Amino acid sequence: DVWVCAFVKSGTHWVNEIAHMLLRGSTEAPKAKEEFMLERVDCEVLQNLPSPRLMNTHLHFSQLPEQILSARKGKIIFVTRDVRDVAVSLFHHQRTRAADNLTRYDTTWQAHLDTFCKGLSQNGSWFDYIKGWHEGCLKQQPDNVLHLTYEGMLADHRGAIDSLASFLLTPEQRCRLDEAFMKRVQQLTEFEHMRQAHSGKTAIEIYRNGKTGSWRGQFSELDLFDLRARLFDPLSFEDQSLFLRYSSMTSWA
Repeated sequence: DVWVCAFVKSGTHWVNEIAHMLLRGSTEAPKAKEEFMLERVDCEVLQNLPSPRLMNTHLHFSQLPEQILSARKGKIIFVTRDVRDVAVSLFHHQRTRAADNLTRYDTTWQAHLDTFCKGLSQNGSWFDYIKGWHEGCLKQQPDNVLHLTYEGMLADHRGAIDSLASFLLTPEQRCRLDEAFMKRVQQLTEFEHMRQAHSGKTAIEIYRNGKTGSWRGQFSELDLFDLRARLFDPLSFEDQSLFLRYSSMTSWA
């Protein structure tokens, strides 16, 4: 089994699409990731998937089935993103859902940020999520877990694809994927191509801008101070380093 695990709005669709193409040896686009999401589908659906099964989840580490954690036979792709961009992306995502009458979310940005910092928005606390994964899994440096960052994938898209191929496939399987295939995977999983390919296929447009640092157009200096104060003030030095590491933040400027 292969699991793509990430907090909401951290790149799950993107990584899932690349992993699907590599595992199947085909550039055919996968079905929507929601059809293979642990918290959204019946177990029978997942049990009947062809091996290797590619599944995904936004669950916190402590919520994962015990078999995933104890057997260590499957592979986990853990994806993280700058918490500031996560907050902004989630805000726009939930406003889109409201516009489509899927849920009511007519709040302001300041109210959303307050809810996000309190861990009361969709997927709960980002801070608890990251700490749970670090303490429960990543600190042990297991060889069945690959950690990718959204920012790193944007900076070196092909490098991320190669890392996924090395992690997911045997040497023999990798040899069967020629350079033309790998370039095609790269082309099909460029953000703009995915946005156009998936436009109108779902009730919610999940691809908005595919950039890093978009928080700069949303956060005021006061908003940034508020997030920084809530993130760091109650935490130890070790935790501060932890969150900087898993949010790919180089500065607060």
